[in-house]
Amino acid sequence: MLGTLLRVDLVHLLASRDQELRALSAEMNQVHSELQLARGLIDEKDSEIQRIRLSNSQYVEENDRLRAILGEWSSRAAKLERALEAERLSNIELRKNIAKFRGQLHKEQHV
Repeated sequence: MLGTLLRVDLVHLLASRDQELRALSAEMNQVHSELQLARGLIDEKDSEIQRIRLSNSQYVEENDRLRAILGEWSSRAAKLERALEAERLSNIELRKNIAKFRGQLHKEQHV
C-alpha cells in the first residue's frame, strides 16, 4: 500500500512538474516572440534613424551651400551699394560743376 501511495505521489509530482515545464515552455516561447518583435522594432527604428541622419546631413550641406550663396550675394550687394553711393556723390559733384560752368558762361555772355 505504501508503494502504491508513493507511486501515486510520484505520478502526481511528475504530472505537476510536466505541467510546470509546459507552462514555462509556453512562457519562454511567448518571451521569445516578444523579443523577436522588439528586435524587429529596434531594427525599424535604427533604419529610420539612419534615414533621418542622412536627410539631416543633406539639409546641413544644402544650408551650407545656401549660406555661401547668401554670403556672396551680400558681398555683391555691399559692393553695388558702395558703387552706387560713389556714383551718387560723383553726380552731385558733376551737377555742382555744371551749375558753376553755367554761371560762368552766363556771366561771360552778359559781359
